[in-house]
Amino acid sequence: MAGGYSFGSAAAVRAAAAERRVERLLLVAPPPALVAPAALAASGRRTLVLVGEYDTLAPVRELAAALRDAGHVELRVVPNADHFFLEGLPEVGRLALEWLGA
Repeated sequence: MAGGYSFGSAAAVRAAAAERRVERLLLVAPPPALVAPAALAASGRRTLVLVGEYDTLAPVRELAAALRDAGHVELRVVPNADHFFLEGLPEVGRLALEWLGA
């Protein structure tokens, strides 16, 4: 598994592309301009994308549109959160643990 937050999400996606043993990705607030959602959708890896409802750097609408047809990618929105998760950080942890345990 590889994971990252914000710009670290781009590093996780690149690492996964270079390492076939990476089977899953956990991306928190991935900026679409850096992560290339189309490439992520094409990767085939089981992926959880967590994003804040009010994130302006990783907009929910843009990510949802780019990942719409990627059945292996689950997009979860954290209510009342922005890019820095001053609100909703416990929910990020809960969702990540739930997904990792599945």
